[in-house]
Amino acid sequence: MQNNMNPFLIIGKSVHDAQKEMGLVSIEPVYDSLEDDEQQEYSIESPCGKWEVSLDSNNIITTVFLYLNNGCNGILDLDRTMGRSDVLSLLGDPISTGEPHSDPILGEFGAWEKYFYNNLYVHIEHECEDRNIKQITIMVDDIA
Repeated sequence: MQNNMNPFLIIGKSVHDAQKEMGLVSIEPVYDSLEDDEQQEYSIESPCGKWEVSLDSNNIITTVFLYLNNGCNGILDLDRTMGRSDVLSLLGDPISTGEPHSDPILGEFGAWEKYFYNNLYVHIEHECEDRNIKQITIMVDDIA
């Protein structure tokens, strides 16, 4: 993602319309194998691993993943060094939260907060150990 790219400008757009904003020369979507009754989903990941977008069946961007732990810039004045109290102080009360937990199969998960911002959901996930922001996920309203 370009350093000045605004993920709020690409979500809900056709991936082809957002291609320049995303800093992509070519688009090579990848997909996972389907399980029973599962709909096909496509995603595009940046070559540097800093971000990823999910597309619906019409190639509309429905989710943007910003991997702050891989060097992606934050949004809404959030940055990687912020802990949970910093996020709450900056953005106020979230619509929902989750505590750190462990899943026997998937592993460790950090705390998280979810906000509704400009008709989008913004999900902030923290690292398990150091409590910094690991990733920010932006989702359109009808899939969150």
